[in-house]
Amino acid sequence: MTGAIEAKGQIATLVVLALVLLQLVAVGNVEGICPARTCHPVDPRFYTVHIVPHSHMDLGWLKTVDQYFFGTNAAITPVGVQYIYDSVLAELLDDPNRRFIFVETGFFELWWTHRDNSTQEKFKRLVLNGQIEFVSGGYVMNDEAAVHYMNTIDQMSYGLSILKEVFAECGVSRIGWQIDPFGHSREFASLLAQMGFQGLFLGRIDYQDKEQREITRSMEFSWQASESISNARLTGVVLANNYSPPPGFCFDDFCNDDPIVEDPNSQEYNGRKRALDFVNWLTYKARFYRTNNFLVTMGNDFNYQNAHKWMKNLDALMRVINGKGFEINGLPVQLLYSTPSCYLAAIQDQELKQKTDDFFPYASSPHAYWTGYFTSRPAFKYLDRLMNNWFQAAKQLSAMAGLGSKRLVRLRRALAIAQHHDAVTGTAKQHVNNDYTRMASIALSEGEEVLKEALSVLSGSASLQNEDITFCRGLNISQCDRIDKLINGDGVTVLVYNPASQKVDTYVRVPMTTYKDFSVTDASGRNIPFDIVPISESVKRLAERTSKANYELVFPVKIEALSFASVTIHHRPSGKQIPWSYPELQITELRTIKRDGLELDVDPKRGITRLSVNGVTINATAGYYFYPSHAGNNSQFNFQASGAYIFRNAGPAEKLPLTSITAIEGRTIVEVRAQYGDWVYENFRTGLGRMEVDWIAGPIPVFDGIGKELVYRCNYKANMAQFP
Repeated sequence: MTGAIEAKGQIATLVVLALVLLQLVAVGNVEGICPARTCHPVDPRFYTVHIVPHSHMDLGWLKTVDQYFFGTNAAITPVGVQYIYDSVLAELLDDPNRRFIFVETGFFELWWTHRDNSTQEKFKRLVLNGQIEFVSGGYVMNDEAAVHYMNTIDQMSYGLSILKEVFAECGVSRIGWQIDPFGHSREFASLLAQMGFQGLFLGRIDYQDKEQREITRSMEFSWQASESISNARLTGVVLANNYSPPPGFCFDDFCNDDPIVEDPNSQEYNGRKRALDFVNWLTYKARFYRTNNFLVTMGNDFNYQNAHKWMKNLDALMRVINGKGFEINGLPVQLLYSTPSCYLAAIQDQELKQKTDDFFPYASSPHAYWTGYFTSRPAFKYLDRLMNNWFQAAKQLSAMAGLGSKRLVRLRRALAIAQHHDAVTGTAKQHVNNDYTRMASIALSEGEEVLKEALSVLSGSASLQNEDITFCRGLNISQCDRIDKLINGDGVTVLVYNPASQKVDTYVRVPMTTYKDFSVTDASGRNIPFDIVPISESVKRLAERTSKANYELVFPVKIEALSFASVTIHHRPSGKQIPWSYPELQITELRTIKRDGLELDVDPKRGITRLSVNGVTINATAGYYFYPSHAGNNSQFNFQASGAYIFRNAGPAEKLPLTSITAIEGRTIVEVRAQYGDWVYENFRTGLGRMEVDWIAGPIPVFDGIGKELVYRCNYKANMAQFP
């Protein structure tokens, strides 16, 4: 994060800029201990079927978070999470034998705050005695591919802290429940293990992997999720039917499956047949698991709005099977209400095969590889990272200023919701994504208010008031009109804050309308070298950009860990200082550019062909390609379409021609700008011994009726012996 203070008599104005700096955080163990919680006893003389009632509740997908909770926008789907909680509560109070698991703390928090003390006490009693179990406990069920691990930790910590505050240790989970994310990473498993989790239940894994695991009976496994952290180990379980009930046994209002009729005198009696169907399905699936325990998920998306119908039929299912002579593996079948932690306790002594890698990529069928979401809605993915940067800085500075953390709740909540597996992935409906963006914008504004107060306190200046501090969020499109006015007035002092736990060398880029003579100095008054570079035409043409800035003032800063750097920018009268501005020159022949121990060979037809850093040389060719998107109606495997979730190409990649390449060689930085075709633009920057690349893609031309999947391809050769 960077800021600028304008000297204005006794009043200073602070302009804060966004700078992408990440901070490492440490996580302590989370241990769930609840003496009152009990599992139904498991008798080893029986084949035990663990019936686990659940409802998968997305914090946004087809409807917004609030629409899902309150039940509004019923034309899309007439479900309301608040009614699910109410209905489940009533059914569990009616029979202490029943069990239910909840997962997403975000919806629980909403329900809890909208219920009276009497209802809260009833719910709390069910958690304490084990009828209700929270699994995972994060604010959302986070994605595992597009997220940053820091955001994952924060959203898990946030959800678990809410549960611990309400239920003490009885609310803290030791079981992960990732049933809907589109693939799974060993990094997330490692994080859970380090938090004290013992197991992780998975719904979606590659269909080929699942087939192989069924053959080898390795649906349960020991997951060593880190090579360097020995205790990053937990028990993994792949659920038999993703997270749905067995076929024909969904008893939700939105299902068409018949209820169980136990009355043998009725024309509708089906108890024996239904029992046979259920046991036959169990018998088929049981051969894929190693123990005489089997977990059956009874629920689906937003189920149990009518929990009475569910529980009545589950009770009936147990009555028509238990004690009726059914056997699996030569043992009598016993169905009982259970939870994931009870199931895990029942299989804990089993010797399991080991796994050490990811469950990526995830394919649900031969042409359905769920890799499209890696890049869907890149603007929201950027907003997610931006929220994290502001949140980390705000947490630290508010703590330093003694402001506490309660005022950051809205930012913490918006950031947590963004980790949901239909949010950061870009797979929610457009109106839902708009709502995510709305929440993020409001949260950033409130976070800015906290930062204003913290900076006022930390500055030690009574003259620096909150209203004198403004922020810039548009630096990714070279836009900050407020700071442009200040620079062309009396000047500004830019404060650059490093929230990371290590020293950072980076650049600050300040948009300006015109360039003039400037003085750029550090806190000790020493001159800092700078460049003034023209903003590329591709940036200036962005539809969302309203700024008239044509240039960027660029200068390097070095910032110690958890510290500020202060840089003052003053406009000087003409003739006092030579403006350091450099033209953008067309590359027409092979050219070698050298800067700070780094060399580039730039070819007018092939782009950057050689890169040498501190004596290590890489010969490379790179470029942008696009795959034609596969069309289809998804009715069969062969008709699988490419889309937000799934990437499927309809043919080989086509290379976009390099149509223009230019270079700007300044005192401190070098920029190589390239255009590919007429819709992809790249800016390659070097300086301070480092490199960065940003790019603009679009609008993607679809006048031909063919979607285009853009990729960046780099082929390189390096002398590996040169690496230390």
